[in-house]
This record gives sequence, C-alpha cells and structure tokens, in this order.
Amino acid sequence: MKFYLVKNDLPKFEIDVTNITDGLDEGTKVAVDFNIYQACSWDSEDNSIYEKNFISEVYFKWDYCTHWRFHGMDYNPSDIESETDSYYHICGSSSITDWMIMFAFVRKVMYEILGDTTNEYSEMDKILDTQLLVGHKIVKEE
Repeated sequence: MKFYLVKNDLPKFEIDVTNITDGLDEGTKVAVDFNIYQACSWDSEDNSIYEKNFISEVYFKWDYCTHWRFHGMDYNPSDIESETDSYYHICGSSSITDWMIMFAFVRKVMYEILGDTTNEYSEMDKILDTQLLVGHKIVKEE
C-alpha cells in the first residue's frame, strides 16, 4: 500500500507501507511499518515518481511513538545487509510536534542569518513556521 503527498499534481513524498500490525481486538490496528521517500523527478507523461530519495524506515505505534531508522539517501530498503546509520525514537505526539517546531526554528534562524537570496523560503513556509512557533521566542546571544 502506498500513499503520496501531492502538490500541483506532482507527488512530493511517498509512504510505502511494509507492514500493519493487528491488535488483540478484531479489526484494531496497533502499528504501521513504512518507508518514506522524497520525489526528485517525475515521468512527464503521467507525473508519477520517476526517481526518489529514501528518507527513513519508520515504525509508528498506536501511542504515536515512532522509531526512525535513517540509512542515507542511497540506501536500498530491500538490502537486508545494510547497516543502520542512525536511529531516533520520537516518543508520542508532542515529541513529533517538537520536531516540527525544531525544523521551523532552524529555518527561521537560517533565514535571519543568510537572508532570502534564493527566494527558497516561500511566503507559505514563513506563515507555517510562524504558526508552529506561536508561544515561542527566538533569543539571540552574541
């Protein structure tokens, strides 16, 4: 089973579900294993992903705890001999939100330092980062 995050008819990310764990009660699901990829080129005829970069193997549990295994962009998930380069356990939904806030914080600080010479930091990104950082302040120490 696959899911795609699509913008302007082009898939940006792909989730390839590799396993769904059933719970003890009939019909309940308790965990999902999947690989996530970022699209980097598309087929010109049907906009399907032509080339993609591996991001991570993920195990997502019922309590929103996630286990992330990053192997590097050139990792092949079907190669069972590959070693895990790094592993993160993000515990619960608030921690996932904390990671989103961390990325918004990094982007805001880098924008302040580097400016927007390439226009890569879109107005939508700025609004999203501002929303994620509500209730927080960025303190600069010289």
